[in-house]
Amino acid sequence: DFFKGAKILGGVELATILDIAHTLAGTNVPKLLSTQLPDKIEARFDWNTNINRSDPLGLFVPNAGGATVLEMHGVVSSPIASPAKTTFTATASVVHFKVNLFGFVTVWFDRLQFSSKSGSKPDVAVDLHPGEDTISFGGPLEFVNELRKIIPSNGFSDPPSLSVTPSGLSASYSINIPSVAVGIFALEHISLGAGFSLPFDAKPAEVRFNFAERQRPFSLTVSLLGGGGFFAIGVGTEGVREIEAALEFGAALSIDLGVASGSVEIKAGVYFHWMQKSVELAGYVRLHGELSVLGLISASLTFNLQLAYLKENGHSVVWGEATLEIEIDILFLSFSVSVSCRREFGGSDSDPKFLDLIPDQLTWTNYCEAFAAEA
Repeated sequence: DFFKGAKILGGVELATILDIAHTLAGTNVPKLLSTQLPDKIEARFDWNTNINRSDPLGLFVPNAGGATVLEMHGVVSSPIASPAKTTFTATASVVHFKVNLFGFVTVWFDRLQFSSKSGSKPDVAVDLHPGEDTISFGGPLEFVNELRKIIPSNGFSDPPSLSVTPSGLSASYSINIPSVAVGIFALEHISLGAGFSLPFDAKPAEVRFNFAERQRPFSLTVSLLGGGGFFAIGVGTEGVREIEAALEFGAALSIDLGVASGSVEIKAGVYFHWMQKSVELAGYVRLHGELSVLGLISASLTFNLQLAYLKENGHSVVWGEATLEIEIDILFLSFSVSVSCRREFGGSDSDPKFLDLIPDQLTWTNYCEAFAAEA
């Protein structure tokens, strides 16, 4: 049970991948040696063992391009005259393995080494396997493997790159697809993105995929009708971590009679955001119209109506908001009026239980008699 609860690489439990030594014989047995020297006491720990098992989640894949070996070395030195000046050095390394993030992303390591010593912060050294297989995508992200072969790096808005820090490594890909316009049909602002974050400690790993983005949604137009939206999902070792999506649709019409021109548009949309401890759902309607006469007189009207629901940490709230804006320009004069109204309704921390609806014995008796069979 020495490694029970210890995790590395975003959720890999050491106890599930290491073989337990049942005897003191063999080369894979941890060795602890204490030596007393004339001026100090030194304790040394050495362990070298092969890893041939994967964890239950399949995150750790051993024997990638060679035998997977775990080496751990540690030395603690305490001066006899000054025990407060005790020093230590510790190193641990794993070679030839892969990390498979739920079948979406696979990262190939040649060596991963942690080191620490007195008076210095911990250091991490990472050697990734060279070549195109360093990072490979699978499942619904498999298309990225082929796209990065045929699209040059300047074809990515976020070029394929890997960031390595002492706390972990991360990478992201983002591809902009050219707009498509045929007759009355137009599809614009299409982008596909994928990325992952792999901590070296016990923090959970995460994979994220998105179609378009919240700050840059895709746009689809067919004649007078149009719409757009985006979708994103994040998956961690504990399951689905986040889902965010939005969809907008509407219509627009404009007319120009020479002396006067005008336009009107109406749009409606829904927004959904789910996380493990919160959920948000919102819908809105937007109406906008404007009119211009000879360029001397112009008027515009904008009406927004939104209804939203938010549940966070067990507490729920529903609110609605309406805004009306009117703007009139006459020559060099400008007038604007804005009116808004907001109403909010707080909910209970949870749905009522059956016992909450039956406060006393009389209520329960009346409830039972209501369903009693007639004589």
